[in-house]
Amino acid sequence: MSLVGRGGSEGTSAVLEVWGQGRLLRELHVPSKQHGPLYSDGWFSLGPAWSPDESRIAYVAEEPPTTETPKWSGAAKTDGQEATDALPTATPKSWQGIGEYQEDWGELNTGKKTPALFPVWSPEGDQLVFTAWPHSPPNAPQFGNRLGIVYCMNRPCSLFAVPVPPSSSQSASGEPVLLTPGRLSACSPRFLSDGSKLVFLSNEPAAQTMTHMGTAELLTLDWPGALQNPEEGSAHTLVPVVQQSDLEEFPGLYPHALSESCFAGGNEFVLLTSQWRSRMALLAIDLKTGKVQDIGFSNQSWSLLGAGQGWVAAAASSPTQPPRLMLARLPSASTASKHSQWEWTALGPLGNQTTPDAVQSTLDGLQWQTYQVKAMTDPTDMPFEAVVVRPKGKAALPGVLFPHGGPHSAFPAAYSNLVAFQAAQGYAVIAVNFRGSTGFGEDSIQSLPGHISVNDVEDCIAALDHVVAEGVVDRDRVAVSGGSHGGFLTGNLLGRHADRFKAGLARNPVMDLSLMIHVSDIPDWCYVEAFGVQEAKRRMAARPAIEDLARFKEVSPISVLHQVKAPVLLLLGAKDRRVPLADGQQYGAALRAQGGTAKVIVFPEDTHALDRPQTEFETMINMISWLQQHI
Repeated sequence: MSLVGRGGSEGTSAVLEVWGQGRLLRELHVPSKQHGPLYSDGWFSLGPAWSPDESRIAYVAEEPPTTETPKWSGAAKTDGQEATDALPTATPKSWQGIGEYQEDWGELNTGKKTPALFPVWSPEGDQLVFTAWPHSPPNAPQFGNRLGIVYCMNRPCSLFAVPVPPSSSQSASGEPVLLTPGRLSACSPRFLSDGSKLVFLSNEPAAQTMTHMGTAELLTLDWPGALQNPEEGSAHTLVPVVQQSDLEEFPGLYPHALSESCFAGGNEFVLLTSQWRSRMALLAIDLKTGKVQDIGFSNQSWSLLGAGQGWVAAAASSPTQPPRLMLARLPSASTASKHSQWEWTALGPLGNQTTPDAVQSTLDGLQWQTYQVKAMTDPTDMPFEAVVVRPKGKAALPGVLFPHGGPHSAFPAAYSNLVAFQAAQGYAVIAVNFRGSTGFGEDSIQSLPGHISVNDVEDCIAALDHVVAEGVVDRDRVAVSGGSHGGFLTGNLLGRHADRFKAGLARNPVMDLSLMIHVSDIPDWCYVEAFGVQEAKRRMAARPAIEDLARFKEVSPISVLHQVKAPVLLLLGAKDRRVPLADGQQYGAALRAQGGTAKVIVFPEDTHALDRPQTEFETMINMISWLQQHI
């Protein structure tokens, strides 16, 4: 059976449809007083969870408010006139009072205040296992408000189990049991099919250091032993944190979550997608030995779709090939660890969903390559990479330097509409995975905090110099383009290396940390990246000191604005809570005030990612127009 949730009407918060045997079996209208809207955002919840016998459903929804605000009324009218002070009368109570402000969970979670329950059923159906996030993160007690959670793997979280009554007519008994004592991070719980173990992820390095992304661990708990005797250290580490790795070696795990259907071969393997240097790899991890195998083709990036009944489904792409649906039958236990035994078949398009000939011809005219680049600032023993996408057979081309956001994320060698579109218009796009990117080991990630605007900026210049020396890019015709921290690098590159760039393009950019610290949903990010981990922990405060604000200003693009020569396009989301609108608006106004050229476009309904379909289209058109005008 399956459950479909949709929005409710007046008096109801949701309508739940139970489907089975090809038809609607039951429809439940949930009263608004029962709970608020359902959660299926992929962060707090992946969707409803059925009990093993499919007799009950657990899901995540907004908890109803614990107190009601008063209702108020105005003065009544008498014979068409307002009531006088001498003869006051009242109308029926016609509006609800506002009440005290309630915090939510920041970017992409506006209005989401108290989600209740994050469930995975135990194999016996008598327990719910869930992830719990403290409203006030214990690793950042200096801030008096709730911090943003989306894209923030450093937020402390734990696994709990709570008993479920045998029937809906009985009340639950027993307190929740903490399954992961002694850990700052535990999330994404999944039971093996035989119920013998609970597999989960831990982002302990991120939670300990406060960097917003780090190298993850994969762990297991014996079940029901973990429930009966939850002791610190009882979890078994299947895949530990990798500090450093050579070019061909496994660099550690960087998943955001485990798939709901992530097990293959019964209890033999857990499958997941993870950054492996400059590509997304599909990994099979032996549940007995912890051995990690890259089971996808190395010239593509992969995304796991699901596994079951002896099959694995995934999507594979490259910068010049849109995602294709791939299918593989699970090899036998004796051969599954051998890469050659995972035989993938590309499934054909459904119906008329073929790539149009004109589009395919354009993509066939593109090529891509990953370059190894040597760092020019300390630590120089950490090489990094750049992925270049460009037209085939061309001499030195106008270039678009494209640093990613985060900064602890990465650009995978996967298909991107934006990158393919710009390359098809005759540009060489240089996507830089500077030191601090994910997919290169934990030491690389930790090398950047405290050195932003220096190491990441110089890595971008080193990557540009490398491809210029290779004859790929025309040194005199280069633009720089990025979003979020990539926008931070765009602004810094335009100011600190003004003679290298003819144009800048920035999407929801971090232009002034001394402004952002007061209005962002992640003020902790400003401290960690500007000061480094240890100094940030010492300085963090809800009210920054004057010297802290000076440091924020020092590393920010706004501090080198007076050196900017290139025209800048700013693309901003009005509902961005990560890098609020004022940051980009202020930069644009200041650039124009000193006689520079700035074009500001604000998308009124967009958040930080600028990912609404209409916005993506308009963004691409405006960006290519800007490039054609200025380089």
